[in-house]
Amino acid sequence: MARFRTLLPTLLGVLMLSISSASASASESDRTSLAQGPRAYAIGDSVLLGAKQELRDLGIRVDAVEGRQPQRLRGAISDLPKDGRPIVIHLGTNGLFDQETCRDLIRGVDGRRDVVLVTVHAPRSWVSGSNKTIRSCARKMKDSSVGLINWHRIARTFPNLVYGDGIHLRSAGVETLVNQIHKELTRF
Repeated sequence: MARFRTLLPTLLGVLMLSISSASASASESDRTSLAQGPRAYAIGDSVLLGAKQELRDLGIRVDAVEGRQPQRLRGAISDLPKDGRPIVIHLGTNGLFDQETCRDLIRGVDGRRDVVLVTVHAPRSWVSGSNKTIRSCARKMKDSSVGLINWHRIARTFPNLVYGDGIHLRSAGVETLVNQIHKELTRF
């Protein structure tokens, strides 16, 4: 088992390099489509802010603010164009993603946009509650397609994806999260 744990970061690196080179050719066509409007929107906090350029390279318009509280989601959603494009949500790192935030999300997008929800990973007391509500919220969406990325599990399994603060993304974490988002968006 110890030998596997030693090899795991190397194997993950090889996997990420192969995914990266495979997605590099798609990146040019994604940038072309951004000129015609974004492929999707992403709303988040400093974790998504760390991946902003890579998400933009996929044609995703990013609205990420350091320290953003989940309760700010309603305003961010109402500021989006009414074009029906998918939305990626990563909130709950800086405060509890509660049932009211879930209701705001459902009222704002259900039946009008497909949604990718991303669980959060941080050494904070409210993270477990945020993730429970995020998973529950994904199940409550009835009229939209919903993707769920369990970032908490991924970052817990591969702690080298985040810095020592247990929150912010190292370059391998950026690449992994962006690839997960891309994978979910291709389902819509």
